[in-house]
Amino acid sequence: MRKRIKRLAHGPIPNDTPLSRARLAAGLSQKEAAALARKKLGRGSPRQWLVWEKPGAKFPPVLIDLLKEKANG
Repeated sequence: MRKRIKRLAHGPIPNDTPLSRARLAAGLSQKEAAALARKKLGRGSPRQWLVWEKPGAKFPPVLIDLLKEKANG
């Protein structure tokens, strides 16, 4: 089970999901975005961020608002 999770987490992620588009607009790496989520929401490890960025994944909608706020200043 552990290897399966590792493979999922490190696979290539296309940059056309709403969450990844918002992250790129804010100019953040996945690790920095995960740190921001952890700071503001109290959850969101780098591995969890990779799962959220997968196409069709469910993620907290407030994440996009956080990233837009970060992008705007």
